[in-house]
Amino acid sequence: MKIGITGHQDLSEVPSINKLKALLKLLIEREGGNLAYTSLAIGADQIFADVCTELSIDYCAIIPAEDYIKNFDKKEKSNYKRLLNGATNIHLMPFKKSTEEAFYRAGLYISDCSDCIVAIWDGEEAKGLGGTGDIVKYSVDKGIKVIHVHPSTLSVTYL
Repeated sequence: MKIGITGHQDLSEVPSINKLKALLKLLIEREGGNLAYTSLAIGADQIFADVCTELSIDYCAIIPAEDYIKNFDKKEKSNYKRLLNGATNIHLMPFKKSTEEAFYRAGLYISDCSDCIVAIWDGEEAKGLGGTGDIVKYSVDKGIKVIHVHPSTLSVTYL
C-alpha cells in the first residue's frame, strides 16, 4: 500500500516525538505500507521519512519547487539533505519558487499517489493555501483513506 504524509511543521504540542514515531510505525505496519510519499518538510514529513527508513520502506521525495532548500535553516538543511539522499525517487514539481501554490500542488500530488494519507493535524482549517487542512479535505473528497493523528493527544481517527 502507498502511504503519504501531510502534517504540521511545528510539532511543539506533541507530548513525545518517540511516542509519535512508535504510533506512526504501528499505523504504517497495520496499513501494510510498502511505499511512502513525503515532501520532507520539517516536522511531520521528516519524522515520517525517518520512520519509513527505520521500517525499510522506500519513500519518494516530492519537492515543491526548485528553491525549496531555502526554506530550511542550516541545521534543517543538513537533515533535509540526509533524507533527500535516502529517497528512492525524487519528483520535482514544476515550480521555480516556494510559494503556497507550490506547496499545495505538492500536497495534492502526494495525495493522488497514495492509497492512504496519514495526517498529523490539529483539525483546524489551513492557515494558508496548501496547509494540512487543505490536503485532508482534498483527500477525503477523493475518497482516499485518511488516518488523522491529533498532535497534542496522539489520538487516531479514520476519516
